[in-house]
Amino acid sequence: MKRFLIITLSILFTLTLSISLLFREDSIASTPNKTYTVVLDAGHGGIDGGASGVKTGNKESDINLSIVKLLQNYLSNSNIKVVLTRETEDGLYGSTESGFKRRDMLKRREIALSCHADLLISVHMNKFPLSSRRGAQVYYQKGDEKSHTFAKYVQKTLNQNINIPQQNRGFDSSSGDFWMCKILSPSIIVECGFLSNEKDDALFNTLAYRKEVAYYLYNGIISYLVCEKSFVT
Repeated sequence: MKRFLIITLSILFTLTLSISLLFREDSIASTPNKTYTVVLDAGHGGIDGGASGVKTGNKESDINLSIVKLLQNYLSNSNIKVVLTRETEDGLYGSTESGFKRRDMLKRREIALSCHADLLISVHMNKFPLSSRRGAQVYYQKGDEKSHTFAKYVQKTLNQNINIPQQNRGFDSSSGDFWMCKILSPSIIVECGFLSNEKDDALFNTLAYRKEVAYYLYNGIISYLVCEKSFVT
């Protein structure tokens, strides 16, 4: 009985140490030394639902908003001011008449510029004809070096998450011509996963996985602020 107790305690200690080390590696060692303002943009909304889950039928717009609000909570707890372009399931276009998409995007731009934000992150879900494509990928405006640096930090933290699909770890942040990334610098678009993939679709159907993704987005943001901006006078 005594031997069994010793073995059990040894196993529990090992597990506790392993968990402690895991959280220590995943957590941020420090926080920004000033207050920053971050704009979180939940892509789509209202009549523009974006992509749909291949099996669940879940709307991208709803998943985007869920992740953004989880991310907002993490950032607010780190003394970072958060501004949301969209706080409900509705779009920002005012009316559904012709040109609603442009009105929606202009409203997002207005919100981001009015708060003099330090960063902008637009959250989306991906889709692709090849259903095997999985994982998260970060995009930035071509030629914007500050956004490129920011994108690398966020992509790195997403790639380090062992619970995000294996294929993701080979992804690099990619440049392109993106309207939302032209509003301010640095800005990024994060495609959190592929709703065209059954496994990704199933994962994003759970609150636990959305929290996981939001947490690693948070880590990427904080890493960037601490390493690239906190000591700039």
